[in-house]
Amino acid sequence: MCITEYDEVRTMNLFKEEGREEGTKEMSLNLYRLGISIENIAAGANVSVDQVRS
Repeated sequence: MCITEYDEVRTMNLFKEEGREEGTKEMSLNLYRLGISIENIAAGANVSVDQVRS
């Protein structure tokens, strides 16, 4: 493999995962601003409370 080649499937999966993480963070912040507790946000998003707090 030369330097200009890449694993397209792996690269796209990384982009998808990054997008999911950013979306979860944005959603968590918006819900928190609406007055929903961190614990409820974590439960609804299926993530840990620590992930919501970060």
